[in-house]
Amino acid sequence: MHRTLALVAARAAASGIGPVGISRVDSRHVLIADKLDNAVILVDILRGGAAGRREMDASPRYRAGDATTWPDVVGVGTCASCNFAWVTTNRDERLYKLSFAAPLANDTSG
Repeated sequence: MHRTLALVAARAAASGIGPVGISRVDSRHVLIADKLDNAVILVDILRGGAAGRREMDASPRYRAGDATTWPDVVGVGTCASCNFAWVTTNRDERLYKLSFAAPLANDTSG
C-alpha cells in the first residue's frame, strides 16, 4: 500500500500545481481535487489512470474557459456510497457540494 501511494504522489509532483486534495473512495480508487484542471478526478490507483472526472462548476462565479473565475479546488472528501463530494477552495470561504450522477461505488464496480 505504501509503495502504491508513493507512486501516485510522484506522478502528482511531476505536473506542476496538479492534485492538491485526495480522498479514499475504496481499496482501489481515490478522488483527487486537481486545481490545474479545475476538477475532481476519480483515479484507479491499481490501473494507474483516471476512471472519471467532474468539473468544478458549482461556484456562482464560474465561467467555462475563464480560469480567473475558477474556484481553485484544494480539498475533497467523499465516500464509496456517496453521490457527491465536499470540496473546498482557496478563493473563498465556502464548502461546495459537488454532485455525481450515481454513488462513486457504482462507478468503480467495473
